[in-house]
Amino acid sequence: MDYLQLRDDPSTGAARTVPAACTGADNIAGRARLPLGCANALNLQRMVQDTGDLHRGQAMGPTLAAPVGRAAQQYLLGETADLERRRELERERLAAPAP
Repeated sequence: MDYLQLRDDPSTGAARTVPAACTGADNIAGRARLPLGCANALNLQRMVQDTGDLHRGQAMGPTLAAPVGRAAQQYLLGETADLERRRELERERLAAPAP
């Protein structure tokens, strides 16, 4: 999605961010409607903490590749059924009343 910076007051440099989808004129038969994609873009804009991220984004942190790699390896080696069975037995053991 594209966002535009509109200058409210050139003398102060005040600006606001507006979704580009909201600047179109998709008004069908004179009805007061938002252009397609405008509501979605506005909601996304309201969810971000820093509106500057809509223009440049942030650097991504390290990925969590180890858990994904282990899960893929267990799946490929057919170990997932064994793990599920162990988890099920553990849940049953914890749910059973103490003797």
